[in-house]
Amino acid sequence: MRLLAIDTSSHLLSVALADDTNILNSEALYMERGQGEALIPLIQRLCNEANCPIDTIQQVIVAVGPGSFTGVRIALAAARGIGLSLNIPVIGLTNFEALTTLDMPYPLCVALDTKRGDCYVQIFENNQKANEPIILSPDSVVALNLPILTDNPALFNQANVRLIQAPECPAENMINVVFRKPTAKHLPEPLYLREADVTVVSPKSIHDS
Repeated sequence: MRLLAIDTSSHLLSVALADDTNILNSEALYMERGQGEALIPLIQRLCNEANCPIDTIQQVIVAVGPGSFTGVRIALAAARGIGLSLNIPVIGLTNFEALTTLDMPYPLCVALDTKRGDCYVQIFENNQKANEPIILSPDSVVALNLPILTDNPALFNQANVRLIQAPECPAENMINVVFRKPTAKHLPEPLYLREADVTVVSPKSIHDS
């Protein structure tokens, strides 16, 4: 199956093309803004370079968040538009699932920078989510005493913290996730976390749940 994966939910514009799990072409660009204008030309260029006409794509995978409100919307709009025009399925992955790999140490805390001084957090055990996404401070994440997979290691400068850098091209990892973990697939609907919508819990309550 020929797949296209898209992620614009953070400072990275990430796109990957694959035949099943064989990556044909991919690129991740650091972009604080302008992703909406750059996404479609990047997809077209990667398709051209890989000799993979866009109308041969059979499935689109998109990162649904949490992340930048505008960024999540950009990727979702593009994915849905491509899916509709080609009459192919579009599936979503949360940003937590999109970054995990089988060879990571579990249990594992995935902590993504909110750009507000705290983190979007989800715990994984045996490569499966163990709690619903929450928001925690960096200190509270460290207090969980778990390996931390993060897109911003600078948030965690305490001693004796085991940090794992997030993949450089999340879109590549999204393709692998879809094939190895079918339960990770979601409808392509945005996942937003806001303080009013999230219960901020203590590290102890996570371990006790």
